Amino acid sequence: MKNHTANLYRYLLYSTLASIPFLLLSYLILIDSQWLISFDTIVGQFFYNSGSESFTRKVVIFTSIGNVKSVVIIVIILSLLISLRYKHWKKALWFALTVLLGAGIVNNFVKNTFERTRPLLTHLVEEHSYSFPSGHAMGAIIYSGALAFLIYEANKSKVAHLKFYTVSGTLLFSLLISMSRLYLGVHFASDVIAGLSLGAAFLFIAMAIYERWLDTDLS
Repeated sequence: MKNHTANLYRYLLYSTLASIPFLLLSYLILIDSQWLISFDTIVGQFFYNSGSESFTRKVVIFTSIGNVKSVVIIVIILSLLISLRYKHWKKALWFALTVLLGAGIVNNFVKNTFERTRPLLTHLVEEHSYSFPSGHAMGAIIYSGALAFLIYEANKSKVAHLKFYTVSGTLLFSLLISMSRLYLGVHFASDVIAGLSLGAAFLFIAMAIYERWLDTDLS
């Protein structure tokens, strides 16, 4: 019980720290900060459509991993695999709820609260929702991070340096997805930073309740 409480407070602290960039960017958007506009313009111009047509097609395919339909399919498949691999349906349900609530409900709520329009660039993929925060960036860090967390929890006593591999894999995948959104012109840099920040904050909250979730009687 003492370890459970320590983990709870530790992950809640991580969540608070992770949310700071999102909160700061939210404030800058609300006050229409010129500094933020300049930052988004400079970073956006650096990434936007800077490759060949062949490379662009690859980016479009890669970024589709973060689309709503793709995420739902991935969540269903991974939840089934988690349930079969670990023989523990609560872990699979924790994973599914973490992704669908964070990348779906929370992201859409924040988008509709800020109603930020997307960059005035030629979008290389079709998007209809608001811009802030990036759903792809937020979803990427939540579902890759949640999966990495389950892998780490199940194997931490067997594999040395597993934490390094799982954290590195999560960050690399999330950053690549985020950069693809800038490349395709559908997000500002502040959108993807905020998405990563809010996604990480939500993920740490899910981690904080993980042990209590497994101990809960849902029958």
